[in-house]
Amino acid sequence: FAALSPRPSLGALAPLVERCARWKGEVVAADFREVGRRKLLNLGHTFGHALEKYSGYTVLHGDAILTGTVMAMTYAVEKGLMKEEEKERIFAMMKEAGLNIYIPEDFQPERLVEYMRKDKKSSSKKLHLVMIQGIGKPYRGLTPFLEADYDDVEDFLKRYTASYPYKKSDYAEYLNKESLD
Repeated sequence: FAALSPRPSLGALAPLVERCARWKGEVVAADFREVGRRKLLNLGHTFGHALEKYSGYTVLHGDAILTGTVMAMTYAVEKGLMKEEEKERIFAMMKEAGLNIYIPEDFQPERLVEYMRKDKKSSSKKLHLVMIQGIGKPYRGLTPFLEADYDDVEDFLKRYTASYPYKKSDYAEYLNKESLD
């Protein structure tokens, strides 16, 4: 993580991206059926996949997962799993890189939670969220997931939406911009 601050050049990022891709390939190869360590690669995916469906698949997969990761980190801070300062370091880097961290201006948390209920990792009673406890520190409770109540996540998303500064009425507007306003 330290190699990413301050904003590195694309040339400096190439070896890091290659190293990360190689590590991910090793994890996937060792856990092809996603029953163990591979589950840790799903940080932000429950929020992100629901955001993709919410948007009618107009939000790109990577953008949805990135935004879902911001949501997951913010939820982790709220639950006392992660320090606010670490979340802010990651978030600042995302903003500096000009990555899409926007949510729709008319975002409706209850609709997102309905899509989250259909996530393959969730049960009828609980959401199963892959979480982070800090930079390079995945959450490891009794299961690889944090089990969360649907109502609690919906309440969190309402607070999150009310205070979140990066909203766009038109996702296409973001795609035509080089960086955040």
